Amino acid sequence: MMMDSSRAGGLTSCGQYVSRKINVVRWQPVTHPWAQLAHGDPDRGPSAKHFVSGSWDDDRNQLQWWDFRGSQPSAMDDSEDPPRSRSAHPPQSAHHSLQLAAQLDVCGDVQGIQFLSDDTLAAATSQGQVQVVQAKASNAGSGRVALESARHWSTVHGQRFGSPYGCMGLAVFEGLIATGGQNGSVAVLDVKSSTPVGKLDGVDSSSLTDILFIKQNSLLVSNVRGQMRLVDTRAPDIKSAVGTTYVFGEPIRINSIAQHASQPHIVCSGMENGSIAFWDLRGQPHPITILKGHENSSISEVIFHPQQPEHVLSCSQNGEVWHWNGTAASRPVLTQGTANNPGMDNKCLWFNNDALKHRVNTEALMQSQHLPINSLDASGPYVVVGGDSEAIYVMSNVIM
Repeated sequence: MMMDSSRAGGLTSCGQYVSRKINVVRWQPVTHPWAQLAHGDPDRGPSAKHFVSGSWDDDRNQLQWWDFRGSQPSAMDDSEDPPRSRSAHPPQSAHHSLQLAAQLDVCGDVQGIQFLSDDTLAAATSQGQVQVVQAKASNAGSGRVALESARHWSTVHGQRFGSPYGCMGLAVFEGLIATGGQNGSVAVLDVKSSTPVGKLDGVDSSSLTDILFIKQNSLLVSNVRGQMRLVDTRAPDIKSAVGTTYVFGEPIRINSIAQHASQPHIVCSGMENGSIAFWDLRGQPHPITILKGHENSSISEVIFHPQQPEHVLSCSQNGEVWHWNGTAASRPVLTQGTANNPGMDNKCLWFNNDALKHRVNTEALMQSQHLPINSLDASGPYVVVGGDSEAIYVMSNVIM
């Protein structure tokens, strides 16, 4: 794999100090009228202009709604290193800036944020609380919004000696919300119900770390021992609910799992040892391919790009943000297939070891930070990241 330090095309970045450690960032979906399109290229798809962040490790943590707009770039404190792209001094000609539009206090560290619709999101915390939050325009045309809690569930994973088990991941499917627990349980909530519609205790004997909806009644959960499990939420008991177990091979914590946008059986996982594993949920219970990186530092989050899944993005506890560009590796895969694995989906470049070995272009999107980067998200050509440096950065023209 190659590590590029520069690339023509003009990646730009802007940042904002927020005085809070950021644990989660998520772009707003782009179909809402006031989720104005930041880019209209049909090949890359539309891009959101608003995102939400969630903080952690504070006496009073918050969800914050941000506007990403074209204006003068934010002033950055010279005492901190600004983000650097593939060039030593990224151009700022785009004049993008960040502006805080609304905020809402929450109880505990924000552990997960997912949008249920354009203007409604779910958030989960380390205090075992899940709430549905609505963003409402405060003045027509002003761009200002207000965040309001529409529904709230407490101690969804139970408690021990009076202390609630925390939520360790969050997933949504239409009006359903699922969260994995610090105690190995899974809770399923419905936005229309004030009480959980499903609770599965004993899904795992260790703490869960992340959760995905594979389909409406099927969940994938990961744990601290390098395992993933399929969970059927319709099953009458826990024994029949827990299905196939997928094993990394070593007891290495899985911190993050992500799903391919158009092929839901394809999943990648970010590992504590800095590697990314790619799995076929229809096939063998072990990773098809493993890419190593981040100098053995724990990966905080990994995602497939939502519009172009031949691109993968990751961030780590050693302050790195990487772009794994599989465009070059995808070409032979689409024509050659995988003769040694006739049952494998031959259109997934991430399952072709030979193509990936030398043809995935890996590049740092910003200068390595001194503190962990905890979360990232992508929308069109834009990537937003946040971490313990108490700053949020948005990079433009990441996907050219």
